[in-house]
Amino acid sequence: MPIAESEYGTPVVPRPERTIEGLRRAITLLAPHWLPEMDRSQREATTTALKINRLDPLRAWLRHWAAVVEIERHPDLAFRYHRAEQVDTISDDAEVRARGIRIAEELMRAAYTAVET
Repeated sequence: MPIAESEYGTPVVPRPERTIEGLRRAITLLAPHWLPEMDRSQREATTTALKINRLDPLRAWLRHWAAVVEIERHPDLAFRYHRAEQVDTISDDAEVRARGIRIAEELMRAAYTAVET
């Protein structure tokens, strides 16, 4: 289920380069409250990469934040994603929570697919 612009409308910013700087600029515009988490997770990925002497943790970090940006740059998609995530914390119904988690996971997978192409 790739993210189709026709389904979610025109993105509010172009897809950034998949670099630390490009993704950081996009997060600054789209969701600046996430900058501390972005920085924390970048430090963690860098520490792990140095410890294991491989770039895989940094590649995974870039991929994750590229997917987050992909969701956030489409306001309708971001609304659906965050609503689905919040269901887990506000509903007492296990089926409703499971459906919210499933929807959030599907949307995140679609964002990963979109940024991989």
